[in-house]
Amino acid sequence: MRRILIAALLGLAAAAAAQGGWEWIGPEYTNTEVIAVDGDGAVFIGGLYMGVLVSEDGGLNWTYVGGPGDPIEMVASPDGTVVGSDIGGYGLWVTADKGVNWSRVIVDNEYEAAWQLAVHPLTGDLYTAVESVGLFYSYDGGYNWDPVASSPVCDQYFDLAIGGNAGIWVKGDTGFFRSNDYCASWDTLIVPEEAADGGLLSFAPSFALFMAGYDTTSYEQHLLRSWDFGDTWTELAGGLPVGWGQYCGFAYDGDWGTMLLADGGYGVYRSTDMGDTWALYNEGLTSTSVVGIADGPGHLHHLATLDNGVYRRGPGTVAAPGATAPRATLSRNHPNPFNPRTTISFTLAEAGPAELSLYDGRGRRLRTLTRGRFEAGTHELQFSAEGLASGSYYCRFEAGGGVQSRAVTILK
Repeated sequence: MRRILIAALLGLAAAAAAQGGWEWIGPEYTNTEVIAVDGDGAVFIGGLYMGVLVSEDGGLNWTYVGGPGDPIEMVASPDGTVVGSDIGGYGLWVTADKGVNWSRVIVDNEYEAAWQLAVHPLTGDLYTAVESVGLFYSYDGGYNWDPVASSPVCDQYFDLAIGGNAGIWVKGDTGFFRSNDYCASWDTLIVPEEAADGGLLSFAPSFALFMAGYDTTSYEQHLLRSWDFGDTWTELAGGLPVGWGQYCGFAYDGDWGTMLLADGGYGVYRSTDMGDTWALYNEGLTSTSVVGIADGPGHLHHLATLDNGVYRRGPGTVAAPGATAPRATLSRNHPNPFNPRTTISFTLAEAGPAELSLYDGRGRRLRTLTRGRFEAGTHELQFSAEGLASGSYYCRFEAGGGVQSRAVTILK
């Protein structure tokens, strides 16, 4: 009888999703706080005094498995593993078989608190921060860990973010830090006053860096964005709750445009201009206590709610009601990687000015590839990498009132 009831609820939710909203996929009455979705679409959730549950069939069945008893963060690696940290400390938990078997892994010491986890988008390496010790990385999905070359030491690490090149950012109680060389050296950056306490860091595929945190005067939460890898910041507030947001995570649709922001009190906010403006995107939600968000295969986004399990955005719901198509689009270059030439194209919905520039991993402008006024339609240009070393760079495209970026890789 319970299976029939759940199937009926899922059927109603799927009908709502087809109309552009979220569908509930269970389970009921869970204290969900963290969520991860692996490459096969299996959904892992966990929470305080809850342990870990897994669904491999889109929410029809959920199974309690082992692993961390009180998980505080979970990530899925490209190696097929899922790694979880426990609020009680004492290492990490790793599974490679959908939670059937777990390995308890000590990163540095038996009593460690390794709570922050991040996955490098290009190498697939995992990173964690052991409080009062430093940063570590794993090249095998979380089973073995090595200390990075150098590391800022914090008694409390608020969050980590990793970019498409060698960029890594760390925010903790001793400051805000950036490495451009895979942790070989670090720059100490200014912590924005609006987000001085706590932290949520995220590096978007568009090469924008986002930070959320609390100011130390009013203890209101603020969301900020940086286009220069953390040197300067702009506060984002268009459409967001004033002061009292509970920002819990980001998800992105492709390389540019749409992004989703999970909020622990208001639900989900959606932006089509990389954070300049926001609108609630809660259609189909019966709980707005969204405390986690995870991207699954095919950009099928999943939400973890504190009091009502998991929701996902069904196929065909990429554009929310009222969303408008981008006025300018930068396409992927081809080939990529390349040596020495590649073709870059962009499309304008209407005639207007456009500028395309090449930057290195430190955010330095190397070349202006094209600049001027262009007619509506698609435009192509040939880019030659002569005189440039092998490595990852990015093209920054300004047109149509927005900014977009694409990573390009030179392989000589």
